[in-house]
Amino acid sequence: MALDGWVAFQATVALVTGIVYAYVARLILARHPSADARVANYAFATWWAGFGAVEFLLSAYQFPVSLGYRDVAVITTVLYLLFILISAAIWGLVYYLVYLYTGSSRAFWPVTVFYGALAVGLVYLISWIDISGFDAQGNIVCRESAVSCNTLLPPWVSILLGLALSAPIVAAAIAYGTLYFRTTERTQRFRIGVVAGSFFLWFGWSTVSSLIGISTRASKLQQEGDPSLQHTLALVNATIALVVPVLIVLAYRPPMWLRARLGVEPVA
Repeated sequence: MALDGWVAFQATVALVTGIVYAYVARLILARHPSADARVANYAFATWWAGFGAVEFLLSAYQFPVSLGYRDVAVITTVLYLLFILISAAIWGLVYYLVYLYTGSSRAFWPVTVFYGALAVGLVYLISWIDISGFDAQGNIVCRESAVSCNTLLPPWVSILLGLALSAPIVAAAIAYGTLYFRTTERTQRFRIGVVAGSFFLWFGWSTVSSLIGISTRASKLQQEGDPSLQHTLALVNATIALVVPVLIVLAYRPPMWLRARLGVEPVA
C-alpha cells in the first residue's frame, strides 16, 4: 500500500497544530477573570478548543487517507462535524472580541443565533451537494459522480460562505484593535496590539483569499493535474495557523526578555 507523502505531511501538521491549540485553551481556562468576564473567557477557550478539535479530526481522517482509505460515509460525517466545530469556535472568538471591545455581554444572543443559523446552513449544504464518491485524484464528487463538489456551487456562493466565516472576525478584530489608541498602559497596549493583529492577519488573509477565489482556482488546477497552488495555499494556511497561537501566548505570557525590553507584564 503506497503512502501519499503530502497527505501524511498535512496530517502531521494538523496533529501538531491541534496540540498547540489545546495547550492555549488550557492556558485560557486557567485564568480567573471577574464574574462578568467569565463567559467571555469560556468563549475564548471554546475558540481554541474547537479549532484544536478540528485539527485533531482532520489529522485522524488524513492519516488513513494517506494510505489510500476513502469512504463516502466517513467523509460526509467528518464534514458535518468540521462545520459544526468551526461554527462553534468562531462563535467563541467573535463573542470574546466583541465583549472586550464593548465591555458588555449584550452581544451574546445575537452572536449565538447568527452562528447557530450558520451551522445549520452549512450542515444543509453538505446534505444538498450529495457526496457520492471520489475521482482518480481523490477529490470528492457529487450528484452520483456527475460533477466535482468543488465546482457544484457558483463562485459567488463560495465567496459569500468564505466571507460569512471570516469577515465578522476581521470586523471584530479591527474594532477591538481600536482600543489600542484609547489606553496608554504598556501591557494593555501590547496585548491589544498582538491579539488584534494576530487575528486580523489570519482572517484578513482568509477574507482576501475568498474574495479573489484562490481556493477555487487551486482546486480547479488540482483537478487538472497541477497541485502546486493547492500545496502552496495549504502551507501558507498551516504556517499562519501555527504562528497565531504562539503570538497569543506571548501576548498573555510574554517571556522575561520581552518583558524587560518592552516594559510589559503577564496578564492574569
